[in-house]
Amino acid sequence: MIKYSDELVVQRDILIARCATQRNELSVQGQTLRGKLTAFDIGLAMFERLKNNPALIAGLVVGLVVIQPRRLLIMVQTGLLAWQTVRTFTPALKNIMESRPEK
Repeated sequence: MIKYSDELVVQRDILIARCATQRNELSVQGQTLRGKLTAFDIGLAMFERLKNNPALIAGLVVGLVVIQPRRLLIMVQTGLLAWQTVRTFTPALKNIMESRPEK
């Protein structure tokens, strides 16, 4: 018969192994997030550069004329719809991922 203290040792070892697995998964997810934040930082830097450089703003205006405002409006609407969809479903997906049973 296994003693109660032996059962606790086994449970402790299982929990330590689970923690190590979760730590590794978190590390992988953190690297993915770091890549996404890097892309965001690049976009933010581009915005700052545009804000400080009037020649680039003039180039964008010329580009708008060439692209035609109607096409640009369609592109912006599509981008906003995609952004809203991501913002809507991200919390739900996060909850689903957190509630998944451990393997």
